[in-house]
Amino acid sequence: MQSRAYISEGIELRSPEITSCENGEIKWTSVPGVSAYRLTVDGRTVSDNDDGFYHSNTFDASALTGRSLITLEAAGGNARNKCGGITSVLYDGSDKTLSLSPVKGLRADGEVLRWDADNAAAAYLVIDIDYNVIKTADTFYDMSNENIVLGVYHDTCSPIFGCVPAPCDIPYLNGSGTAADPYIISTPFDLRTVDYYESLYASAGGTEDRKHYKIICDLDYNQVRALESDSNIYTLRKPFFGALDGCGKTLSDINVNYDGGYWALFDFIAKGGTVKNIRFVNPSVDNKLQKPEHPLDASVATVANRNYGTVDGITVVGAKYASSGGEICGIVSHNFGVVENCTVSGEFTLYATGMQSQACYEAAGITTENLCGGHLRGCYVPSLTVKGEYCKGSGNVYYCNMRTAAGIVSVNRAGGTVENCGFSSIAMINALCNCDGNAGGFEWGGIVAYNAGTVIKGTAALGNFVWNGAEVTADIGADGNAEAEQLGRLVGKNDGVVC
Repeated sequence: MQSRAYISEGIELRSPEITSCENGEIKWTSVPGVSAYRLTVDGRTVSDNDDGFYHSNTFDASALTGRSLITLEAAGGNARNKCGGITSVLYDGSDKTLSLSPVKGLRADGEVLRWDADNAAAAYLVIDIDYNVIKTADTFYDMSNENIVLGVYHDTCSPIFGCVPAPCDIPYLNGSGTAADPYIISTPFDLRTVDYYESLYASAGGTEDRKHYKIICDLDYNQVRALESDSNIYTLRKPFFGALDGCGKTLSDINVNYDGGYWALFDFIAKGGTVKNIRFVNPSVDNKLQKPEHPLDASVATVANRNYGTVDGITVVGAKYASSGGEICGIVSHNFGVVENCTVSGEFTLYATGMQSQACYEAAGITTENLCGGHLRGCYVPSLTVKGEYCKGSGNVYYCNMRTAAGIVSVNRAGGTVENCGFSSIAMINALCNCDGNAGGFEWGGIVAYNAGTVIKGTAALGNFVWNGAEVTADIGADGNAEAEQLGRLVGKNDGVVC
């Protein structure tokens, strides 16, 4: 890529194009009609003779330490010839590599990112958090319907030597990100920018302190125009290492419609990451049918798809979740960490696939799958309705799309612990494998549907559990294949420890 060349009465001079950087030796192409260049390092002119210019096509930067801004410009040689645009790169003395040079004056104006114009730049490279590159001549970029921007750079870097983007300091949020002075979130767009800060943390290799965030206002998603399809919120897709305190604030009327894959506010909460004290009111998520033969990993959750950290004090009220080929839960789809003191109420619907015996048709108030090392404690479900939908299969057999369902955890794997969790009212409708009444190893429970780990009852109340119109009275279902033997207010089917 080359920056803009100026045209005048004299000769048009191209800007130098860097071709390689090996062991700190930077090389660039010759510019026709030019025998000298203006070379600067951090604003200081570098010359190889007494005329103030640099005459070689090679510069040894190996002695430089830290990050240095290096600029190159073709020298005109006479008054009629005009110099080309400036080639600008960052040199990193620690690993002797070059990176793209950031623009100056980056600032967020609501959902629009702006920066200072540079007359030497023909265009700018906008790089988003997924490393998509957008080339623009403008000095602004509207993110309302696009990904969050990771950085903006001068379009002066040659792809030959593989320039990478240097981190940009974009002040999306107020605060410094420390525990004492957390980043402040006051709008739905502010919440989206968490991905930017977490990307910077990850790129630093964990050498920095974790970022801290604080929500100070209720966030009304009715006020957010649709971002994609008719959804009004993006998933935070970058691994979350930080600490987010919702301070009891409400995220209301989230609406998501998508086709396949999974959805949750966070894709991945890393070990040590914390999300706490948030209320979700009237969230609606519908995972439409992708392909009937490929329904796996089409999960719906509120907080995270995978959690290795801590999710604490989350309240979900009035959830309307539906999936046509996957799992539904109220907090975390796959838990390897800690989920505690969370409550969920709403209605979950599994529908419209027509596939028999798919292991993914699961639903639970809190977590669909609690894995080895996962610990749920003190969670509660005031009211939950889970509905399956009959679909015609082969012959005259009609299959239902609810395989396994529970008030708290659908499947508690070996090494997982569910402790002191309870419910007030759970209703399961159309919870059958098919119309001939053969459940074939499917389970339903008030707390856990299938347990291979440890379930500790504690003091939490086991309320009213209605399955296909009939009240379930047994705490633990017996081993076997009959439907009634796999129903329990505490555990539907147990291959682990219940105490």
